[in-house]
Amino acid sequence: MIKIYPSCGIFGLIALLLLSAPAMTSASPLYDLGNNWYKMSASVSFRSDNTYRDRVSLYANPQTVSGQTVRGVFKPIPDYLKAAVFSMQTVNPFRAVFSEVQAAYQRGQLNNCPFVGIELPLNQENQSREWLISAPVKICLSGSYQRSREPGSHVWLLQRNAQGRYQVMLESAGLVQVIDDPTAEYKQLRTRVYNFHLNPANQQACGYGSVSWSYRGGRYWPVQMFPKINGCERTMAHFNEMQRIQQVEKSLLLGLKQITGQSVKRSENGSLVY
Repeated sequence: MIKIYPSCGIFGLIALLLLSAPAMTSASPLYDLGNNWYKMSASVSFRSDNTYRDRVSLYANPQTVSGQTVRGVFKPIPDYLKAAVFSMQTVNPFRAVFSEVQAAYQRGQLNNCPFVGIELPLNQENQSREWLISAPVKICLSGSYQRSREPGSHVWLLQRNAQGRYQVMLESAGLVQVIDDPTAEYKQLRTRVYNFHLNPANQQACGYGSVSWSYRGGRYWPVQMFPKINGCERTMAHFNEMQRIQQVEKSLLLGLKQITGQSVKRSENGSLVY
């Protein structure tokens, strides 16, 4: 694939179009971010009254330091996409890790939960389509908004292939970054994997991993991880900093084993070895 970087004028025009995107209903097509950017980061913040604010930052090329920030592009998704996210016919390697979310949907606890999204092409092929979807699962289950270290939004990257089959390419929480790698078939993903998602029954779970994902063999695989010990000062007060990092890393690697079905080790440079 040949990578062509857009000029500042073209990139500015794209940002202007995004800013002036019309309001859409759940029956309308979701806004398509297209492929004319090098890096994209997206997040959605929800409140208990089901209102939300989205933030999308687009970077024209690797040299761009400050991306163009746009808002108002996430819109309510159609019912068939929400159904596809939770369908047992949809391939989802993250289902075991987020089993509580799946169970909440089956119990009807997410019926009135707002699901919003954008269309986000992950490759150059037109035979498949992908959507980045976000919902305030934690708020919908608790019935209230509380500030905490835990992200208020749950996210899915959903794909429909040429045969009409659905697959969850990524399931996570909070901020998602997408990077165009000109040497790869699919764009690279970056997200955070939180220990309290991997160990929901453990009230002492803390920290997260900053994880990079690359596509191969029909799915995304974690290829690099950097453990972070944010929020572990109280729950791991009896450990020093290095011990905290080791404990967080150990828990994260066990969680990644659930997702990939394979044992994973982390090298000194953060690369993951299977």
